[in-house]
Amino acid sequence: MLRAPLPSLQTKCGQLARVQKVGILIFEPSMKGARLLKYTIGITILSSLLFLSACGQEPLVIRSTLEGDQYVRNNIESFTSDTFNQLMLSDQPIDETAINQLRTIISENEQTRYTRYDDELYRYDPTGELLYYTKWTEENGEYKLAALEFPE
Repeated sequence: MLRAPLPSLQTKCGQLARVQKVGILIFEPSMKGARLLKYTIGITILSSLLFLSACGQEPLVIRSTLEGDQYVRNNIESFTSDTFNQLMLSDQPIDETAINQLRTIISENEQTRYTRYDDELYRYDPTGELLYYTKWTEENGEYKLAALEFPE
């Protein structure tokens, strides 16, 4: 059985199109368009990889006492001591037991209230019992945790 070559059509853009047996036109882009498409896809993939590799490496830049407290409350389950120490003042590292104590307090007390005075925040349970105290200090345009204390 002999097959005849499929006819080609010239489009308005100057691109060639082949007619296939089912009647669908398939456009073959010119070489310039193909290079541009490959370049665009390559740049998109590269920029996506750079963006994704940078995410999760640094904690959020904290701009206020309340924002810092909320960030800690929302992310305490995933914090390690290294991650938590990035939120601390450079000369005030925190130990793992304090992080675990804060993690327990936050997980056991979903409903809380707070009082804020300047850069100090007092977190209470619904009955008014003090859960913890934090003091935040501005360092290089962002707030860092200067103190974390629990009632005795």
